[in-house]
Amino acid sequence: MPSTESPLSRFYHPAIRSKLVQKKPVALEICGEKIVFFRDSKGEIVSLEDKCPHRFTPLSQGKVHGDQVVCPYHGWKVNHDRVDHPVSGKIANCRVKSYFSYESHGYVWVASEVSAVQPSMSSDDWFQLGAYEIEIAAPLHVVFDNFSEDEHFPYVHKILGWNAAGAKKVQFEFEASRDELHVHYRGPQRTFPGMSLFMAKPGDHFDNRWITRFDPVRTTYTAAMTDEVGIRSNSVQQRVAVFFVPISEGLTKLHVFQYAKFDDPKWNFIFRFTARLTCAITKWDLCFDRDFVEKIGAIPYELKGMRLGKYDQPIFHGRQRLDSIYYARSQSLLGQKPPAELDVAGHIPVEPSFLS
Repeated sequence: MPSTESPLSRFYHPAIRSKLVQKKPVALEICGEKIVFFRDSKGEIVSLEDKCPHRFTPLSQGKVHGDQVVCPYHGWKVNHDRVDHPVSGKIANCRVKSYFSYESHGYVWVASEVSAVQPSMSSDDWFQLGAYEIEIAAPLHVVFDNFSEDEHFPYVHKILGWNAAGAKKVQFEFEASRDELHVHYRGPQRTFPGMSLFMAKPGDHFDNRWITRFDPVRTTYTAAMTDEVGIRSNSVQQRVAVFFVPISEGLTKLHVFQYAKFDDPKWNFIFRFTARLTCAITKWDLCFDRDFVEKIGAIPYELKGMRLGKYDQPIFHGRQRLDSIYYARSQSLLGQKPPAELDVAGHIPVEPSFLS
């Protein structure tokens, strides 16, 4: 049976950019839970269930007074530790569900239990170009599957990656551990306007390596331009960390953190002049994913009957870990053998040896 606990009770999720949370209440839905965010008189983030305990009016429609949000319907004042009636004062044994929040990398992160896992966001000597969000009207599993393979690059993308002719020269590696997936693609980079922003030139290969974790669901892509055997053609690397956050059953939000660095970090200041444009181009490329994935949102969760090939290994193993780690389902896919059927010519079946 599926776990009855929300992933919000086990993992902190990115919720909203810090600068967007001020005195005015902000309403968000994460993992099917409706939450209101605001700042108290000290500037600290307060996150509560978006529901007044009196008549369930959304607190996000109210206003903040001091450290409390005032319900717009009957004037009840609410904070994480008390509820006040406008006439009689504190109401005994009356609380609103509160959430736990912290700020990092320009974002507010939220969980329903203080003991929830805080995801690692090590940036080391990387320069943060920016952060942005993309909403996709499709379930988490459909969105996650799309970002677990690069086989769709020639047909969905227009910028980074290879075209249909270059797909014949793509190199692919995959490895799964108990809680991580490691994927590596390398293929001829197609030409596109703005290549110089990525320090790419005709003849380069797009070398894309990523690690996926499930606490919460996130993939960190590290890309560079190389020759066909992997020797770097310039001194710049790009890194994009994507958090896949289910909003509701048919809506998923990507929280994207984008970085870059020179081999010699002293030159990283140069990215200040190109950061916004580089992020805009990357977001544009990711929106090709959004536009297509929204057309296939009805794809079922079950993989049964699909003719999976070698590039789909991260999808199969990702679904296992999505089940067992993120959703904590007691009867998960973990331990099931991969399907044995072949895909189109040139593909190989997913082998049991890839199971950890």
